[in-house]
Amino acid sequence: WADRLGPLVAAASPVVIYDKYVGMQVARRYIYDYEHGDGLTWLLGRISMTPGRRVRIITAVPYVKPGRPAREPIDEQVLAAAFLLLKNHIGREVGLDLILVPERQRNQTTVERFGHDRHIRFGDRAVLALGMGVQTFEHPRFRETITVARLPVSDAKDREERAIRAAVRPPREGWLGWARSLQSAPDSLQ
Repeated sequence: WADRLGPLVAAASPVVIYDKYVGMQVARRYIYDYEHGDGLTWLLGRISMTPGRRVRIITAVPYVKPGRPAREPIDEQVLAAAFLLLKNHIGREVGLDLILVPERQRNQTTVERFGHDRHIRFGDRAVLALGMGVQTFEHPRFRETITVARLPVSDAKDREERAIRAAVRPPREGWLGWARSLQSAPDSLQ
């Protein structure tokens, strides 16, 4: 951290995490109590050690086929609640901006999917394409060779802009503010 990612975070604003699966991983850990880690907890914990950092997370709201209810539903409400629990778990201030992009059924045969490519952008300085995404940081030591490539900043920004245009409009108070307001209604996540 101190030699590689820490200096990038210190010089970057914002840090953008573009990862289709990171929302599902956070929901599984913080809402559905899976024992394994999610990678994002470690990464945000480290980023939050640099005061004033803002992190934008762009992730998917998974598509569920009609008539096949999900065992553990992951929708906007579940994702917002999970990210709020994650932020509270970290215990340090970090500005968190969520962009939730739904996977949609366009017609009988086509489902619009969130792109599989995953990256972390450090402001306008650098972009790291991560083959396994943020899940790479689940364990303190990498268990296998991890593919990390440099991606042109303009390519990363183009991906992010396409996702933002397809995103669900957040509530007026933002996703985390909305999740906070739901905490007073304990049956809302059941």
